[in-house]
Amino acid sequence: MQHSNVVSFSFPSKSALIPVIGAAIREYATLAGFSPKDAQRLCLAFEEAFSYAISLGFGREDDLVRLRLSRTTLGLEMVVRSKGLPLEDEALPAFDPQRFAAAGDDTGLHSFLARQMVDRITFSLQEDGEREIRLVKHWTAQESE
Repeated sequence: MQHSNVVSFSFPSKSALIPVIGAAIREYATLAGFSPKDAQRLCLAFEEAFSYAISLGFGREDDLVRLRLSRTTLGLEMVVRSKGLPLEDEALPAFDPQRFAAAGDDTGLHSFLARQMVDRITFSLQEDGEREIRLVKHWTAQESE
């Protein structure tokens, strides 16, 4: 694969599509040279980022999510863009395992889990009002050879 290989999808903001898009991510990551384990981790990171995007979306029937996958010199980058509430991620409550155990409050769980699957994740608000979640997974020593 060349470094310029970029794959983009636009799809409805419906959680039923997670397995479809996840299969495409796994295949792309495998073709890019990631191990099956890391390809699955990228898929799980997407699932959590997508669920997070949906949770902060407006819930309209015509809401779209855009995904861009690209191979970089360090690994693979996924960018998830969607319309949503103009909330800064840092201002939202972080996941608290004790609060979850005591009250079942899973606030912040999606971003917490996504962070566990990738090497870097950033959340930003774009000038056009869209939310962007950028996830980066680096090659392991075996994959980069």
